[in-house]
Amino acid sequence: MKCVGFLTLAAVLLLISNAWSQSPGSPIPEEKRIVPGQRIGNWSLESTIDELKMAIDGPYENGPPDQLYSPSPAPRFVPGMIVHRWKLSSGTYARQLRAGSLDGRKIEYLEIDDESFRAGAQRPAPGPGSLKDSVVQFLGPPTSATPYTEGGSLTLLVYDRTGLAISIGCFAIGNSRSCNANWFAIFRPGAARSIWR
Repeated sequence: MKCVGFLTLAAVLLLISNAWSQSPGSPIPEEKRIVPGQRIGNWSLESTIDELKMAIDGPYENGPPDQLYSPSPAPRFVPGMIVHRWKLSSGTYARQLRAGSLDGRKIEYLEIDDESFRAGAQRPAPGPGSLKDSVVQFLGPPTSATPYTEGGSLTLLVYDRTGLAISIGCFAIGNSRSCNANWFAIFRPGAARSIWR
């Protein structure tokens, strides 16, 4: 009986410690940080496509944007952009890392849709899955906001000076409309026009 009580107490303490670590002001682990203009977790813009292939153990494919963003529409990329995609998890909604390249070697942008990644050092930093309002409140107004679907249900927010782009999806839920971040992408500051049209 004492063993059951001890295990119950240990489980409750573990749950409390996990909730405590997720509280506002708690640090984001380095391997889960989105650093605009530099890196996503351990993956850097300074890496090459081949280095990413060697570093990531998971299903990989490459091709044109329309093929590798399907079934969702792709943002409008400059001509010649090749997307490289790694599946980081399995299942219907597999988490993905994408990298864009014009020459098959140099990484022009990195993109993540995994909700455990955050664009800041502490919570409540935004990331994939965050509400659009909290993204804009935390990051400020974007350099540009470009709809890339009919009716504007998907919009690309670009923060060109820092090297961050965010896909926002808006969908009707009953009588209201919800807008959330689908993915976050990083690129070299000032280079947005060499990636997206």
